[in-house]
Amino acid sequence: MKLNKILPIILCCFVIVSSCTSTTKNDTDTTQTVTEQEETAVVKGNFSVDISGQLKGGENMQLYFDQAFYQAFNPLDKVTIDGNGNFNIKAKNIEPGVYRLRVSDKKVLLVFDGTETAVVCNGDLVKVPNLIYEVSGSKSSKLYQDIGKQMFALVQKGQFNEANVQQMVDTTSNALVASFWSYTTLPLSNTFLYPDPEVVVKTHEIAIQKLIKSYPNSRYVQDYREELSPIISQLATQKIRIGVQAPDISLPNPDGKMYNLSDLKGKVVLLDFWASWCRPCRMNNPEVVRIYNKYQSKGFTVFSVSLDGLDEMTKTRQLGGNQANIDQYMANEKVKWQQAIQQDNLTWEYHVSDLKKWDCSPAKDYGVTGIPKTYLLDKTGKIVAINPRGAALEREIKKLL
Repeated sequence: MKLNKILPIILCCFVIVSSCTSTTKNDTDTTQTVTEQEETAVVKGNFSVDISGQLKGGENMQLYFDQAFYQAFNPLDKVTIDGNGNFNIKAKNIEPGVYRLRVSDKKVLLVFDGTETAVVCNGDLVKVPNLIYEVSGSKSSKLYQDIGKQMFALVQKGQFNEANVQQMVDTTSNALVASFWSYTTLPLSNTFLYPDPEVVVKTHEIAIQKLIKSYPNSRYVQDYREELSPIISQLATQKIRIGVQAPDISLPNPDGKMYNLSDLKGKVVLLDFWASWCRPCRMNNPEVVRIYNKYQSKGFTVFSVSLDGLDEMTKTRQLGGNQANIDQYMANEKVKWQQAIQQDNLTWEYHVSDLKKWDCSPAKDYGVTGIPKTYLLDKTGKIVAINPRGAALEREIKKLL
């Protein structure tokens, strides 16, 4: 995306979501400088924090305290700023997350990782758009502000691009800070205006994976995923359509032998995404078996990609990152996959999986958000039908053989 399109977005971001900081970095700072100073957040359950300070220009006005999400917010409390601009909010039983102090149309963003007990924020409401604040008691809030100032400096130099955001996400261990800046500076609505939307989507996916590891049960994960999911599907739809060459797949079978989809050129291939736990898939298998047995001697075969296994969400939420439990879970999933192949008489050779469930790389490449999902490929490897079933599938196969 050209800088003249990015610049208004970034400037707007700073006006809307800026938070307090105790220092002002100069223009020579880099994102790496911030991450070197960062300490990994200690994530814990609900906590309470005392938020106080002075906001000049806000005398006798209402100050609202909200929990902020990507496209929404939950009002939690409100107080009246006194005649000297002083305020105090006792936030009780809140969770690690992103919060904001709101006075009229001026907003100060605060990122809490759960370690805070007392936070002091001082500033002048007139200077909110210029990011001039002082904050103490919240390292995460300061980190958020420091990264924002560095990005703003890059914009002013004409050096801001998608790679800056990707580097920030890669090097920032605080998941909330990384996710809010990636979401803000790479708006999902503008994804397809960038020269390489896949890079943009990848940055968002990395930010979500960081969130899953630190805050697996939070609304931040759910909201971010819900907004990114249609973008991923749209991106895949642009790539995966009838008449285009099917992207290659290279994955191991249950014995570890690698199989490539591209090796099957010269055959008519049904690419089938399925899983042992998927009831509709299992119910559809007898029909696939019937067609395979009828046409396999004439040059037809099936390439099955299993979505069995363990994705990052399940790994963190259900297993708590315990490696012994993860290893046992994965072993069980592999057995279930192998048993389903035998039980359903799926006698073709090409059964592959990376055992990453919904994080399966080929599934993402093909925009698979539900299974069973099938693609019929001609002898050159081009997609000729998507989700053909029963008689329609058989008719297409006859045409291609």
